[in-house]
Amino acid sequence: MKLANLIMGSLAILLMGLPGFGYPQTEDTQTTDVSKLVETINEGDYLEQLRAANQLAEIEGSEAVRPLIETIKDGRFTHDLYETIKQVLVNIGDEAVPELLKYIDDDDSFVRGLAVYALGEIGADTAFAVLVDIALSTEFDTDRSN
Repeated sequence: MKLANLIMGSLAILLMGLPGFGYPQTEDTQTTDVSKLVETINEGDYLEQLRAANQLAEIEGSEAVRPLIETIKDGRFTHDLYETIKQVLVNIGDEAVPELLKYIDDDDSFVRGLAVYALGEIGADTAFAVLVDIALSTEFDTDRSN
């Protein structure tokens, strides 16, 4: 029964992003205003948060990187939102790298993990050198009791 619920929940999340599913695709719900989308991620209900994160993924530029990571840093996220934010950061691509590199040594293990994952998936040359250094370092601790 739990597996069926997990599958149905995952399917609902996937369908939410398709035209005709989830919230109506109107002028009111479709925005490219990064600050409004980040506000929705921080204060909206579950579906609004996921929709806003997916809309951020479609916006060019790295403007959303810091607010998305701060959402994780502040602890205002569900597992699904965390996974969506990871994918949004990957979708931003190379433009996200300079901002993500700032979070490699963060005290919060969720933030570090998010930054390392996104950098690894983006695969930028700049990120590669940093990730190799981390992998070879005995000082890098992924669990800092956070």
